[in-house]
Amino acid sequence: MKRSVFWIGLLGVMILAEVSPVHAGPPFNTEDVGVNPVGKFQFSAVADVWKKKFQPGVELRHGITEAMDFGIGAGYAIMPKDEKGSGSFELTPKFMLIPDIFAVITSISVADPEYEGYLILGHAFGPIAINANLGWIAEAGAHHVDIPYLMSVSYQHERFEIGPEIGVNIDHDGFKFNMWNVASRVYPVPWLAWVTAVGGDFGFSKGPYHGLNVQLGIDMVFPYDEKAATESAPDRTAVQTTVTPTGTTTPIHNQPVQTSNTTAVQSPVILNATESPKGSVPPVQNEPVPPPVEPSVSAPPTSGR
Repeated sequence: MKRSVFWIGLLGVMILAEVSPVHAGPPFNTEDVGVNPVGKFQFSAVADVWKKKFQPGVELRHGITEAMDFGIGAGYAIMPKDEKGSGSFELTPKFMLIPDIFAVITSISVADPEYEGYLILGHAFGPIAINANLGWIAEAGAHHVDIPYLMSVSYQHERFEIGPEIGVNIDHDGFKFNMWNVASRVYPVPWLAWVTAVGGDFGFSKGPYHGLNVQLGIDMVFPYDEKAATESAPDRTAVQTTVTPTGTTTPIHNQPVQTSNTTAVQSPVILNATESPKGSVPPVQNEPVPPPVEPSVSAPPTSGR
C-alpha cells in the first residue's frame, strides 16, 4: 500500500510540473527549480516563532555555474527552560539537471546528522507559479526514511508574491498532512524582499513544534546590476547642411553625412523670370550666374525733315 501511494504521488508531482524557471525562496518551504546567477550571492535571515519555541536562522547561497549554486546555513532553536536548545549547520548544493525544467537539492546537517534530498519541479502559468517537491529525509541512527511531499501555488507580481503551500509526509506511521503555510514576499526595491508567513502542522506535531507558527525575515541578492531602462540613444552627432534658396544653411539630423563637390553660391541668387501658375518664382540654383544685362535704349526716330 505504501509503495502504491508513493508512486501515485510521484506521478502526480510529475504531471503538475512540466517546468519553467520559477524562483521562490524563503519563506516558502517548497524549493524551486532556479539557481542563483553566476557570481551572485543570496542572503536570507529569517526567524520562526512558535508558542514555546524561537528559531532564528541565516543562509548564504552563491551561484557557481549556470546550473549549480551552493548554500551554507546555520540556525539555533531556543527552547523552553526545561528543554535544551539545539543548533544546526547545513550544506546545501543545488543542481539544475535539465535547464529550467528539473533540479535536485541535497542538504547535509553537520551538527545533528541528518540527510535530505529533493526532486524539484515547477511551472508558471502567467502570473501563477506552481512548485512541487518530492524528497527523502534520513536521520542518523534512525531505522526508517521519511518521504515528504511539498507543493506551493503563488501569485507573482513585480512588487510582491503571495501564495499557500501544503506538505505531506510518509513515514513508519503512515500518510499524513503535516504542514500548511501562507507565505508572502514584498519587494521595496528589486534586490530586497521582506518575507512573512503564517503556518501550522494540522495538529500532528508534538512538543514545541506544535501549533501555529509565524516566520519573519529578509531575503536579498547582491551585487545587484540595475538594467538600463531603455537602450542607448541613436547617434545624433552627424549633421548635414544644405543651402536653401535664401542662402541659409539648415541642419538635417539622423542622416549619413554626404560630401558634395558643389560649392554654395555666396552671391545673390538670380531667379528665373518665369512665374509658376500660382505666382511663385521657382529658384534656379547651382547654375552660372549671368552678368546683369541693362536694357538698351533706342533713340526716337528722327523725321526726314
